Amino acid sequence: MTHIITILHYFIEYILPTLSNIIIGCSAATTAFFAWKGLSIWKNQYKAKNNHELARRLLISIYEYRDAIRYIRNPVVTYTPKTKQEAPDRS
Repeated sequence: MTHIITILHYFIEYILPTLSNIIIGCSAATTAFFAWKGLSIWKNQYKAKNNHELARRLLISIYEYRDAIRYIRNPVVTYTPKTKQEAPDRS
């Protein structure tokens, strides 16, 4: 019986604290890994968002440039008289 008590005492005094320290260390390492992974994903998302916004602005500018060129090359000027007096006489 004393042998069992000695083993139990040894387990409680030496093994249990060491085991709890190992578990706490693994928990800290796991937390650090997931924090690093989360920040890495966030950084990639931020870069992708900025690239998307830049591409969107560039495309809008290109479309505005295209429309300006079309307007310069083919200006459409229309005239519609508002009253009979402004209309030209076709007699």
